[in-house]
Amino acid sequence: PICTTLATKADIYVPIRPASDAALAMAMMKICVDESLVDVEFVRNSTVGPFLVRSDTGMYLRETDLGGEGSFMVIEEATGEVVSLASAEKPALEGRITVEGIECATAYTLLMDRIAPWTPAKAAQTCDVDEELIYRITRIYAKETPGTIFPGYGVDHYINGQYSLFSVMTLAMLTGNVGKKGASCGLVMPLPTLWANSDLIMYMCDTYMAGSVSWYNLAQVMENERFIDGREVHIKALWAQTGNLLGNAVDQKNFLENCLPKFEFFVAVDMNMTDTCQYADIVLPAAHWFEVEDAYAAYSPQPYLILQEKAAEPFCEAKSDLEICSMVAKALGRGPQFWDLTPEDFTRIIMNCPGAQSRNITYERLKQEKVIRLFKKGYIHAEGGVFPTATGRAQFYQESPAVLASIGQDLSNIREAQLPVKFVEPAEAWELADNRKKYPFSVVQQHSKWRTHTMFGFIPWLRELDPEPVVKMNPHDAEAKGIADGDYVRVFNDRGEVVLKAVYSPGIRPNLINIPKGWQKGQFKQGHYQSLTSLETDPYYVNSPFYDIAVDVEKFAGEVK
Repeated sequence: PICTTLATKADIYVPIRPASDAALAMAMMKICVDESLVDVEFVRNSTVGPFLVRSDTGMYLRETDLGGEGSFMVIEEATGEVVSLASAEKPALEGRITVEGIECATAYTLLMDRIAPWTPAKAAQTCDVDEELIYRITRIYAKETPGTIFPGYGVDHYINGQYSLFSVMTLAMLTGNVGKKGASCGLVMPLPTLWANSDLIMYMCDTYMAGSVSWYNLAQVMENERFIDGREVHIKALWAQTGNLLGNAVDQKNFLENCLPKFEFFVAVDMNMTDTCQYADIVLPAAHWFEVEDAYAAYSPQPYLILQEKAAEPFCEAKSDLEICSMVAKALGRGPQFWDLTPEDFTRIIMNCPGAQSRNITYERLKQEKVIRLFKKGYIHAEGGVFPTATGRAQFYQESPAVLASIGQDLSNIREAQLPVKFVEPAEAWELADNRKKYPFSVVQQHSKWRTHTMFGFIPWLRELDPEPVVKMNPHDAEAKGIADGDYVRVFNDRGEVVLKAVYSPGIRPNLINIPKGWQKGQFKQGHYQSLTSLETDPYYVNSPFYDIAVDVEKFAGEVK
């Protein structure tokens, strides 16, 4: 929806209506079906497409349902008989059948039912995209293979984000654009859990761990003094570390009004005076990563484990996160195995796990090589069409969708989560919805090149390049509101407000504004952009709806200081 620097380099730029990606992906799938562009053999052999699904439970039909051993059941294409996957010569992709009184359809048939209404004409209207353009990009993607879709982040910042991502990934499955060189969809990340003893890090004192609480129901748990499962809990203190809760989490106002007053003690650990630190009773200064030795594997698509070498001594009283936690644990008499650990000791401990051992990763090797590649050169995820899933296949149908976090949500609509290829309107950000008469703009929070989330927000020379928060607006929208380029404006909704400078941006869609994220309390003229965001989320995926908000914009009438 924004003509970014990357979009200006594209052969084709599609300024899609925000949060309508699923509709576009389903229309593209329908074109592939209608024009015989589906990679039938890939779908047959490497996806759950031919698996029979029970209409009564939504579960795959198995041999155990029929008194057998347990293999998935399919329809043999040549005979129309129901057989086990293991014995099938050529499973049929489409079909409905009743087996011993159980009505079934193949997963592919269910997918065809789902995408059938999504003609390119309907998607063009929904997505505000030219119909011919939908045909064009579909034919390029399906015919000129291999093709890669790199969705990144942003699509998931609406409560319908999972439907968008699953639909886009299913498009890749139908066209066979996964599991081969040059073809992929999404990210494969070498997370530390691949090589690190993560359970030890997260639950080093599990004897004393009562349970966990989500940001989304923290206020509810504190009010009721009960976990979601009914167990009694009295939360007295908050320790915030390795993150800026108040700067990055949604609905800041809810936390400040309904949670913060109930904490008797609040500690924040950081190397900057963040939004979170400003509300803490005690701030403990954390050392910068140049000041400690550590091992680093990024939460990004890079395949390396990196030795983070110490380059300088910690400034003043700053200490590493490890030392801070060890000192506090020792003072509390908890976790004696972690008292007085050196960085080398700790790195050795977290590398003592099967993931590291299977990759021949040791502290000595990391110390010598500095950088270790976690994936071999030329690595292809799901190469040969074999996927690291329960079925060994790509799964556009989710037989048993897992809940990301338990927040007391209604999980009765599991059938919708089993086939998450659909278009659902976002909660607030749909510009065709009735609520937009009151709040006509939706919001995105672009990641700025001048910071990482809220990090580096106070570095003087970066602030020379990027001196203050702005809201980017389409000039036609701004002029209709009587807002000139450079005016200070108030962005607001029922939850909160923020005052910042308006900047004309012709590359942004009408009815959309862009507030680049990462600014801190005190850098705005008034308010905070995270006071605009909402706690409303999808019950299964519990994603943060940073963009799923509706607001209005008006010229600021107050005094700008």
